Amino acid sequence: MLDDFLRQSSIYQDILEEGRAEGRVEGERKGRTEGRIEGSILTSQETLLALFDERFPRLNKVAQKLLPVIKKLEVLQRLTIEIAVAKDEKEARERLLEAAIQDE
Repeated sequence: MLDDFLRQSSIYQDILEEGRAEGRVEGERKGRTEGRIEGSILTSQETLLALFDERFPRLNKVAQKLLPVIKKLEVLQRLTIEIAVAKDEKEARERLLEAAIQDE
């Protein structure tokens, strides 16, 4: 009975609403951060596909299958540099496979 009375009080309702508002703000902030990271990952994957198309077109199908598996931004960024400076197709394939394994 006292519990019901407290729940119906305006002070309780104000505290409850304040907590909900703080939760919404925190959720929105976290969602924006996660969205930016996901966008950066997709951009890195697209950049790598373009790089494979340009430098090592025979590896494009392999890259199309493996790049979506790589979800760590730092791995994708490092791989972009490695593919850009790879001396040949063999080295590019090795770096791609290593990145896919490393990200597991």
